[in-house]
Amino acid sequence: MPDENQPGPRLADFESELAKLQSAISRLESADMTLEEAFSQWEAGCTSYVACRRVLESAKSRIEILARTFSEEGDPWEPFESEERSQEGDAEDDVPGSGVPAEQDGR
Repeated sequence: MPDENQPGPRLADFESELAKLQSAISRLESADMTLEEAFSQWEAGCTSYVACRRVLESAKSRIEILARTFSEEGDPWEPFESEERSQEGDAEDDVPGSGVPAEQDGR
């Protein structure tokens, strides 16, 4: 029974469906079956594929929501990145090899 507190398909569902998909693929690759059995395995594999994809899409949506929420609350790395970009801009003004800003070097 799915956890009602967690939105969308669960990771356990993914693991189970992935195992079913891998099993169907292995059986199809063995080629020791009738055409009807092959169709049955193909159908089972497609069903498991769709279930796995649903779980992955749900996880992707949750990550996007968390990322948006995180950025709206203020990204703690943002000042570091801005500071890094500022230093890169300053480095372009430096005289190559001297470590001295161009305006102080007189060039």
